[in-house]
Amino acid sequence: MVDFVRGMKAGACAGVASGAISNIAVLVASIPSYYSYGVLVVSSIVGGAFYGIVLGLFFGLIFAAAYDKIPGDISSVKGVMFSVLFWLFFIFIPMIFLSSFTGTIGFSNILIIALLTFSLFGFFAGFFYDMFKPTKTYVQSQIPVRRCSACGRVIPSDSMICPYCGYKFKETVE
Repeated sequence: MVDFVRGMKAGACAGVASGAISNIAVLVASIPSYYSYGVLVVSSIVGGAFYGIVLGLFFGLIFAAAYDKIPGDISSVKGVMFSVLFWLFFIFIPMIFLSSFTGTIGFSNILIIALLTFSLFGFFAGFFYDMFKPTKTYVQSQIPVRRCSACGRVIPSDSMICPYCGYKFKETVE
């Protein structure tokens, strides 16, 4: 069964994490010219986190639906593989056909940065998808039990000999 809520949670968390990291990296690499650096940092991180949540919710839904079909056992690797396919179909191919500056250095830089950002996002999506895995709950056994009168451990009620201490019962308890 597909766990869409788990996928959405993972996507939103991945969006916040990768959005913040990517925006910090861009800010460190660029020189602000129009705004004070503090305002630029805060607005960029908050904007990136918001954009990451919105994109993450959408990505998380699709990731959850496709999770079992993606090859591999490690969720983070599945996330990177899925995000690269996502990048290919939603960034690379549209930019090739719709861009007016195909072939320029700026174009290839944008594609590489987008690929790295999507890969980081996919890694976090897989990581958080594992983090939100539901825990197993154990149902109490329906087998009737009793306590051994010698060692006090719980054993099946139809046991004639305690498997722990070897005490021999005279009769079974019903």
